[in-house]
Amino acid sequence: MPIKTIIIACLLLFGAWKLYGHQQLAAETGQQALYEQQLAALGSKKGITLFTAAWCGYCDKLKERLSASAVPFTEYDVETSPQGKLYGEKSDFNGVPIIVVDGNTIKGYDLNAMPSAFRKAGYHVTGL
Repeated sequence: MPIKTIIIACLLLFGAWKLYGHQQLAAETGQQALYEQQLAALGSKKGITLFTAAWCGYCDKLKERLSASAVPFTEYDVETSPQGKLYGEKSDFNGVPIIVVDGNTIKGYDLNAMPSAFRKAGYHVTGL
């Protein structure tokens, strides 16, 4: 195979690789904007949103109590989900769980705040 053919093939491959990179960046930028919109809407969103971590025992206990009480919730892992990572970067929390109930934020597994927040939102969560 002549060297000219090899060089042309390499240039074509390099161009395809660069084009793919630009497409990926555009897709990621679009997703980032979507995630930012979702998080911005948390202040007015009805329902329960949890920001958790896989290693968090309190997160597991909270999810177990919500599931056992048939209470729906949305969950974002702060270490693995893009929304969770973004929320962690943009907020001032130092731990998990972070619980957003009808736009109100509860930091941590707060037994003083959770029952009344759930009740006020119309959810009956047992075992807290």
